[in-house]
Amino acid sequence: MTSSPLRHSPLTAVRRAAVRLTGARAQRVPHVVMGALLALATLLLLLRQADFRSMEARVCADLMGSVMSGGSQSSADTVYVGIGTRAPLGLKITAECTVLILLVPLMAAGTVLMACTRISLARITAALAAAGVIIIAANQLRLALILLFIRAWGMQTGYEISHKFVGSLVALAGFALGFLVLFKILGRRPRPQMSRPGISSGSPAESQI
Repeated sequence: MTSSPLRHSPLTAVRRAAVRLTGARAQRVPHVVMGALLALATLLLLLRQADFRSMEARVCADLMGSVMSGGSQSSADTVYVGIGTRAPLGLKITAECTVLILLVPLMAAGTVLMACTRISLARITAALAAAGVIIIAANQLRLALILLFIRAWGMQTGYEISHKFVGSLVALAGFALGFLVLFKILGRRPRPQMSRPGISSGSPAESQI
């Protein structure tokens, strides 16, 4: 039995291609929208970076309160530790030292991944969240080390060593580890589902004789 010539006509092929293209574009809409929202969030963080630095200072003060003697608190973008002791310290988180410098490239990469790839949004979001937590934690560790070095060796020696060398290494290591985790999650393939013996796919279970 021969097929109808109309079924394989060029017009039919064009229609099918148009349907497939329309479906592909429809599937891309959520990715493009989420990419645009992430780009907007990045821009807002940059515009409100002073508020973000204040939040960094609050988190650092809370963490250092359980590590260093004396009280700890923050005021705007400055962390104060050792309050009530003979040697209180203050550390200002400047625009050059904020973790945003490391988070912005991550968020920019996330924007590109969401808008330009077919990776699921859930996987991209999970990868960005994991990488972001690592980078933020590394930066808080950097701030803590700077304060501890200053307390131990004074402002001139302790600050120079911790800020220029130790702190920079910690920040770079956290940044590299964050992106390593990002690509590890994105590159992970789902495990294939193993069919159970005695059960055929798409049909009720049947006993094997």
